[in-house]
Amino acid sequence: MFCFFTKKSIDLDIEYIINQSVIKAYTSNNFRYSTVKDPLFKRENMKNNSPAIIHYFFHENKNIKIKFLIKGGGSENLSALYMLKPSADKEEIKKIIKEHIKENGARGCPPMNIGIGIGGTSDKAMILSKLALTEDFNERNPITEYSNFEKELINDLNDLRIGFQGLGYGKTVHSVHIKSYPTHIATLPLAISIDCYLVRKGEVEIEL
Repeated sequence: MFCFFTKKSIDLDIEYIINQSVIKAYTSNNFRYSTVKDPLFKRENMKNNSPAIIHYFFHENKNIKIKFLIKGGGSENLSALYMLKPSADKEEIKKIIKEHIKENGARGCPPMNIGIGIGGTSDKAMILSKLALTEDFNERNPITEYSNFEKELINDLNDLRIGFQGLGYGKTVHSVHIKSYPTHIATLPLAISIDCYLVRKGEVEIEL
């Protein structure tokens, strides 16, 4: 989840509210429980799908905005981070993305939504790529160069002919969204996140 706050303080425990909402939604409905308490040793199922993974941002609006993405483990396993040379150009980045999707896309339950994060640090790029997955299919990056790059990637990735569920027929991707951020002169992080055909996402605003 991605929470956008105003810069003034608020008297709300957003993390508690979100996690209680997740628990209520999953324990009161017939959904699969998919979260284990310890990632390495016991891997005991918590049977409530908490806690949510939450990232916080500040913005200038008066309200709190929460963007959520219910993501499957199969597509999450296809996430990738590349720390490129600062001299890398658009064509090199495009080649890396195409090769990654060509090799792994069939396991991502296509048609997929692809999020790309470019810049920042390694962790910032990954968060940007996840945040990109929350964008509307038809929304394009406000910067012309990135908008055109998104359109090129949509065409190129669909030309791979991976198709529905990897069967070679139909779209490979619904859409591609890119988010960028200033970065150090010595590095160029590139992060790729994938969401499956279900695309379970949404947005909530809370008035203060």
